[in-house]
Amino acid sequence: MTAYISIFITIVLFSSIETFSKMLTGNVDPFLIAFIRFFVSGVILLLIDIKKIKQVDKKDWKYLFFLGIVGISVALGSFHLAINGLSAATGAVIFSLNPIFSSLLAVFILKEAVHKNRVFGIIISFIGVYIVIFGFNKIDLTNIKSVLLMLVASIGFGLYIAASKPFTKKYGTFFTTGIIFIIGSLPYLLFVKSFQIKNSGTSIPVLLYLSLITTGLAYTLYFYGLKRVPIIVGTSMFYLKPILATIFAVFLLKESPPYYFYLGVIIILTGMIITMKKVSNK
Repeated sequence: MTAYISIFITIVLFSSIETFSKMLTGNVDPFLIAFIRFFVSGVILLLIDIKKIKQVDKKDWKYLFFLGIVGISVALGSFHLAINGLSAATGAVIFSLNPIFSSLLAVFILKEAVHKNRVFGIIISFIGVYIVIFGFNKIDLTNIKSVLLMLVASIGFGLYIAASKPFTKKYGTFFTTGIIFIIGSLPYLLFVKSFQIKNSGTSIPVLLYLSLITTGLAYTLYFYGLKRVPIIVGTSMFYLKPILATIFAVFLLKESPPYYFYLGVIIILTGMIITMKKVSNK
């Protein structure tokens, strides 16, 4: 139960990222946001368990560098670029595809078994996600560049989640997450066009929240939970993200969800119950 609570808290925190990142649009370069988020939290997490650096097998360093570049530099760099061209809701639903990718990759990377009820639950939940965001309309693809960037973010994040699980078990959550964050954050500096932070009175607190809470704390809780449950079960809770992102928008932006939002919530929760239901070994 502790694992599920940790993952749930993570999803709540992750769900606020789009809203708070939107607050920085025009005030902070998106690559600078990404760098600050992952470098600051990475250093803090690494310092908590810095002694592990001497225990890393030489052959594992190349995988840690790969995860840093693909999972942080590419995937979440794409996320911060895409969010400027998409609504928070649209970005949330595309990024919420990552459980599908991480679950598929877990089959090949971690040799995790895929049971029919869990696959069915994921499909049901995704239908609910679609209804929450788009109702019964077609997806708006007017900004195809941002859509494709968010899709890259979703695939890369799915790979990162699946491939990093063995290392969090081997070296611990703090060290593994911290070193990957630091490695992945450094390439962002090559693409920052301006290091200026406008409206610092508002921007700096938001940056600190994104760095320490939605990144450092959230990822620590997430990998703590994923170490204890199958990838397909843990990542399925990501389907709560569009629901929670909408709730943040209601309270912070005073938006009112349409009628189909509530139908989608029911469908998502149904799919999650199916996914997390204990599978019989008989």
